[in-house]
Amino acid sequence: MSARLSLVSAPTISAIPETMITQKLTALAQAMAEYEGWLPDYNLFKQTQKGSVAYRNHNPGNLRISIFALGIRDGFAYFYNDATGFFAMCYDIFMKAQGKTSTELTGNSTLRDLIKVWSAGTPEGIEKYTSFVCGRTGLTPDTKLKTLIK
Repeated sequence: MSARLSLVSAPTISAIPETMITQKLTALAQAMAEYEGWLPDYNLFKQTQKGSVAYRNHNPGNLRISIFALGIRDGFAYFYNDATGFFAMCYDIFMKAQGKTSTELTGNSTLRDLIKVWSAGTPEGIEKYTSFVCGRTGLTPDTKLKTLIK
C-alpha cells in the first residue's frame, strides 16, 4: 500500500474572491498612496535612498495598524514588502466598504467619508485630498464605497 501525502494549505491572498480587488479599488489605493507620500527620496549626489516613512515601511496607505503588518515603526505599520503593504491598504478599504471596521463606514459611505476617516485632517485638507484622488481616478466625492468592491 502506498502512502499518499495530503497537503492542506492555509488560505492565501489568492484564496480571497477576485471581486475584492477591482480596478476602481486599485486606482483609488494608488491615488491615495501617491497623496500619502509613498515615494522614494533618492539623493543623486550622495547616492543615498531614505524615502518617506510610507516608502521605508512598505506602507503606501500609511496604515497605523494591520493584520498583515510585521510591527509598528515610526508610528505606522510596516510590511514585509510593497506588495503586502498595498494589499493591506486595499484590504482595509474593502473591509471599511463592508462596514467591518470600527470607523462606522459602510458600503453607503462615500469616498469623501473614507478620506475624512483616513486622513483625520482639517476640512480644507480633506477637500484637497479628495480633489486629488478624484482627479487621479475619475471617481467623485460622492462615490459609494460599495461600488468599489463589486
